Amino acid sequence: MRIATITRIKHGRLYEALQRIGWTQSKLARKIGTDTSSIGRIINLKHRPSDEMADRIMVALLPYGEHVNVLDDWPEGLAATRTSITRFVDADPKQIADATMGRSLPSAIEYMEAVERAEIVESSLGRLRHKQRRVVRMHYFDGMSYTEIARAIGCSVANGGHLHDAAIKVLQRPCHSIPLSEVY
Repeated sequence: MRIATITRIKHGRLYEALQRIGWTQSKLARKIGTDTSSIGRIINLKHRPSDEMADRIMVALLPYGEHVNVLDDWPEGLAATRTSITRFVDADPKQIADATMGRSLPSAIEYMEAVERAEIVESSLGRLRHKQRRVVRMHYFDGMSYTEIARAIGCSVANGGHLHDAAIKVLQRPCHSIPLSEVY
């Protein structure tokens, strides 16, 4: 059987440090006064942080016994768009079963349905204004509270709530021939 292995490249030391101290990307972002997506881009090696940002990350982690200088560990030769490596290998079905520890892999149909749902969600989010989209992503994808969101985007909690409510109204307007009840 021929399978594809996909390896996601991450900033290993920063990613592992956050895991060890039990922090999410959102928590690190709050601690250093930036947004979660900036931390995500750094961890996923999509954006090299400024010297100031690297210093703020290092200072935030030091009290927890983690010394991570993201710039020292930054892979200079890595193209910003190449953050995963795909490799094709031959494997027998027993090796695959052992590697997945008995968990069943999604069928092709389940995978395609998941991709289709993700495309519908992304298409719907594309209808929102930038700040509305950020609020929706922070609340529903990152699990942030309205207070955390307001702090992250620099507005009052009430204004963050208004952005959220306006976004939900836009999302409730029909835009697809598929009812949302069939998507989820």
